[in-house]
Amino acid sequence: MYPNSQNPNPNQPSPRSYQDPAFRPPASPAYPTPQPGSYNANLQGEPPVGYQADYQRQYSAMPSPYAQSTAQYPPQPAYSIDYLNQIAAPAPKAGLSKGMKTLLIAAGAMLLITLPLLLFSALSGSTTQISLDRLAARSSNLSAVISDSHDNIDSTELRQINSSLSASMKNISAGTTEQLKAQSTTLETAKKANPNETTGALSARLDDAELNATFDRSYVREMAFEVKTTLILIDSLGAKARDEATVDFLRQSYNNLNQSYEQLEAFGKTSE
Repeated sequence: MYPNSQNPNPNQPSPRSYQDPAFRPPASPAYPTPQPGSYNANLQGEPPVGYQADYQRQYSAMPSPYAQSTAQYPPQPAYSIDYLNQIAAPAPKAGLSKGMKTLLIAAGAMLLITLPLLLFSALSGSTTQISLDRLAARSSNLSAVISDSHDNIDSTELRQINSSLSASMKNISAGTTEQLKAQSTTLETAKKANPNETTGALSARLDDAELNATFDRSYVREMAFEVKTTLILIDSLGAKARDEATVDFLRQSYNNLNQSYEQLEAFGKTSE
């Protein structure tokens, strides 16, 4: 008891504190010691002899609930490995990586862009060569006809026009011949490659006009047509040319020859 505490009930004895020397806790009740072979032997000490074997026999004799549950389902068929491989999802095929696909796409796009340019460049070069050969053959043949016809012209004005026309045509023939030499081609080769540029039919018509005393009028008409055709050829060739020197030569040739064409047109209108 604490010094200041009081017993609330004087008729009951005061409980002893654990600080009281005379205090002793009540003893625990005595339990019987289990004997070997008794039921409580499995709680303390060793189990009775033969108890574990009897328990195992009883447990093994009991029906298993799992055996009953599995008996309700039919046995599963056994599948071969080949059948399983057939129904399995096919393995992904080895393909190109993403980077390789991107590279191939870029290369294809570049090819699509450059191929038309290369073809256009090759065709332009080939067409330019063909036009240059034709211009060389045409200017050389016409220059010869113009020179041969000069003495057959009666009009003084027309002779002056013809002299200017002859100079322009000779300059074109000389310039194209030099370009052919730079390309390892000759004027004779160009003429053979362009048989339609021969002037045999033109010379025959002019001879007939001289016999009929209509040379000046026929000559103006024939030369105006031939010069106009030559101007169209020079213009087409200049649009395809890439060399600066060739472009300048063709531009100058066109301007000089166009002056002669305008003079022929003007003389033809006054002589009608």
